[in-house]
Amino acid sequence: MSAELSAASLPLARSSSEPVAHGRRWPWPLRFVRACILLGLWAMALSVGMGYWGRGSWEFELFVHWTPAAGWIALAGLPLAIWWQRHVLSLVLVIVLARAVYLVWPLLDLPSPAVPPPLSGGVPLTVASVNLLCGRGATDTLFSWAQSTKPDLIGIQEFTPELEVVQERARDLYPHWVTKPAPGTTGIALASVHPIVQSRFLYARSDLPQIEAVVDVEGRHLRVFVVHTFPPLSSTSVRMNQSFLTQLSASIRESREPVLVIGDFNLTPWSESFRYFRATSGLSDGRRGLGVRPTWPSTPLVRVLGIPIDHILAEPPLAVTAIDVGPESGSDHLPLISRIVWPR
Repeated sequence: MSAELSAASLPLARSSSEPVAHGRRWPWPLRFVRACILLGLWAMALSVGMGYWGRGSWEFELFVHWTPAAGWIALAGLPLAIWWQRHVLSLVLVIVLARAVYLVWPLLDLPSPAVPPPLSGGVPLTVASVNLLCGRGATDTLFSWAQSTKPDLIGIQEFTPELEVVQERARDLYPHWVTKPAPGTTGIALASVHPIVQSRFLYARSDLPQIEAVVDVEGRHLRVFVVHTFPPLSSTSVRMNQSFLTQLSASIRESREPVLVIGDFNLTPWSESFRYFRATSGLSDGRRGLGVRPTWPSTPLVRVLGIPIDHILAEPPLAVTAIDVGPESGSDHLPLISRIVWPR
């Protein structure tokens, strides 16, 4: 017998990159599923990543709104990427997961061994933000909720002319109003228990008014903004939002009174545009340490994917001590309510 074996008699070497299942090549349906999973993980990771570092791109900023979901997807996909030896993808998923934890963790309502004592001797305020979905929200439900929770101030978005009837009905609860009703999504209003001594309208666009008001709270003045900015669904809307938020930041910095901002920003706390606005305005995130509290969408079946796009932001020394959402009322938003203390 020849000491040399022919090349044909030698077993073929298997490529290290070839997927196997129990020593055999995976059937094509499993390979197809695997390819779809890998493609989906790459698409999610790159979209979210570009949103973090690509401020101004509406497509990527839109993806960033779902940062918590991206974190969960990265956590679930990381073991698969490691098992399939996709080292670069594994590293990218680790970065996405770390970034999600970094952005979301400060908002979580976690038990702390060192709880600061409650603020005492200050003026308590209850503040709410309500989006009425072009006036289609169930006003009876919201009226009952307002009677039970007793907000001192309510910022209302999508306030339509038909809701002026509700305004008159609520006069006993809220004798002071600033309103700019309009059909569709552009109407806005502020209802207050306390006297409104001054008000004016700012404009993100000629047909999208925003409220600036000075409210007298037990002899001290508080400056309140009620805002409703554009959804980031186009480059134009993103640019207009950024322009308006820059204008709003300047107004806040020039204010001699403490500032509250109430409204539907259509931006989450981890949006780069929103974070830039907070940094330049000096406002505190009203959710920090109190919970994410998603407000959109309100539909129970998809609420697990909800995102916090309604906000109540306070300027120190105002301190937000609690935050919660209200009942589903036919709007696509849940009401947002905050408890605030204004130290004397």
